[in-house]
Amino acid sequence: MTIEEYAAWAAAITPARVGTAANSEERLICYLALGLAGEAGEIADHLKKCLRDDAWDKDRLAHELGDLIYYWTRLCVATGLQPSDLLELSKKNIEARIAKAKQAARPA
Repeated sequence: MTIEEYAAWAAAITPARVGTAANSEERLICYLALGLAGEAGEIADHLKKCLRDDAWDKDRLAHELGDLIYYWTRLCVATGLQPSDLLELSKKNIEARIAKAKQAARPA
């Protein structure tokens, strides 16, 4: 499954009551952004417990990452952005940061 296929599948899911108000687009975007933040928090909490208890649970991490991808993808689509475009943009931004860091590390 490609990221665009996943985005189309996820976009077809409508959360109950979020899209029924007059300002439903804004409510949906807020709902998705808060869901994304919540899932990021669950990932952080899981990793904190891994450090505390020295117990790695790869399956739980995969589950939480999957939930995070769902909200991220839905937020992309709800705001008119294509997930694959954002992946490419992110790659370019990271490559630019790496190049800048290498440039700064060179002796004068």
